[in-house]
Amino acid sequence: MKILVATPLLSLVPRGACEHDRLAGIAQLLRLGHEVRVFSFVAPWQGKQLTTNAEQRLGCVITFVPYRPADARTLSGLLSRVRAAAG
Repeated sequence: MKILVATPLLSLVPRGACEHDRLAGIAQLLRLGHEVRVFSFVAPWQGKQLTTNAEQRLGCVITFVPYRPADARTLSGLLSRVRAAAG
């Protein structure tokens, strides 16, 4: 089954229960044999290292979108970017 996981800022080193549960859930879906894609925001302070290592570490395709809280994006605009990234 194809599954899209939409998540706020993705942290590969979980700092709390929410982040740990999110990463464990993605890992469990992959272990069960599902095709998982992750859609996540990336903050400017996270840098390029996160984006390059995340796919290797999690073992799935990750689409990162720059997080800019001042932007007034609509939900339809974000979904169109996900569709375009999914190919």
